[in-house]
Amino acid sequence: MASFRRYFLGNMVMIMGLQMQKVAIGWEIWERTHSAVHLGYAGLVQYLPQLFLVAVSGHVTDRYNRKFVLMAALAFNALAAIGLALNSSAGGSIYFLYACLFAAGTAKAFWMPARQAFLPRIVPMDIFSTAVSWNSSGFEISSMAGPAIGGLLIGMFESPTLVYTINAIGQFAFVALLAGITYKSTRGPRQPQWPWR
Repeated sequence: MASFRRYFLGNMVMIMGLQMQKVAIGWEIWERTHSAVHLGYAGLVQYLPQLFLVAVSGHVTDRYNRKFVLMAALAFNALAAIGLALNSSAGGSIYFLYACLFAAGTAKAFWMPARQAFLPRIVPMDIFSTAVSWNSSGFEISSMAGPAIGGLLIGMFESPTLVYTINAIGQFAFVALLAGITYKSTRGPRQPQWPWR
């Protein structure tokens, strides 16, 4: 299925970029502050919007087209990554970095439920378990490769700017792939088929 292939590829790119960015954020904050407390703040500012927006994001995901919710949240997440890249390249404020992380956490509050509810709408139920297995495998590969690639790039360039930029490009790439997916709010009868055909 063309839709599943697009989603699978985009999801892998997105997860890899996010994992790369996690390494970059930790490296940059430690380089700037040498403070474990500031590293804790990075996790806090990303978690708080997810905590407070859980009801709102769930309602939005149920009420509106999940494809557009997912695309909008990913685009907003990409803008946050661009902010991180610009701040890093300019040697900007640590507080602006936290603001970008807060924005990324806000985006995640919306793309997480939208992404989880999206796959069942593009894959027939008779092959859904196979699609989930492929998706889980892609997630694991990206989760392992992302930190390694991120660490390698930071080691080579001694800056997280490129990592943030790559993550932003990956987010926009997923948005572009999602734009080509035919999404239906209601599932109609579909013929059994292998997800990759």
